[in-house]
Amino acid sequence: MRLFRTLFSFMIVAAIGISLITTCPTKTEFAKYYVSQSESKLGGFFDGALEKVVTQQTKASNYLIFSVFEMDGERYVGIWGHFFGKASTEQAAKTLEGLLEKAREGVGEKK
Repeated sequence: MRLFRTLFSFMIVAAIGISLITTCPTKTEFAKYYVSQSESKLGGFFDGALEKVVTQQTKASNYLIFSVFEMDGERYVGIWGHFFGKASTEQAAKTLEGLLEKAREGVGEKK
């Protein structure tokens, strides 16, 4: 039984590791993400041109399970095909603040 648990745990860790390795984002994927997050929304030809510029200007540090991209002095982390950077951190902070405010209101109503 102990062997089964150990083998099962190893298989889970291996599956997660393989998943992380195979979904490590590339510079091209980061450029597509960066252009989609840009505020210009010019579309078509301009997005394609901007994507090429971003690909050339981005410094990428690829690690086995994640990548770090640096563009315009900002750093972004790519893991599992998703990107996290300044904008996503600010969005997460706003979401957390909103949830805390709702929790405070809920506590205040119960008293």
